[in-house]
Amino acid sequence: MIEFLLSLDNPSAKIVLDVSKTQDSEMGDGTTSVAVLCAESLREPEKLVHQRIPSQMIIRGRTKAIIVARSDLDRCSKG
Repeated sequence: MIEFLLSLDNPSAKIVLDVSKTQDSEMGDGTTSVAVLCAESLREPEKLVHQRIPSQMIIRGRTKAIIVARSDLDRCSKG
């Protein structure tokens, strides 16, 4: 198990670290992949916030995207 000794002040960085810790404790591998995926999923909405798109619209859009992605993953895994 990897020991994390970082002290972070940035909330987004803390989220990425927590996801990576969880991945390491559950699977023991793939921490870099989930860290990159998590960081990217935090970066994209930030761009929308800077464009002054209301946060509720961003959340609704992400929720719809998650539903579509899960559906596609289910379809691919069965097919």
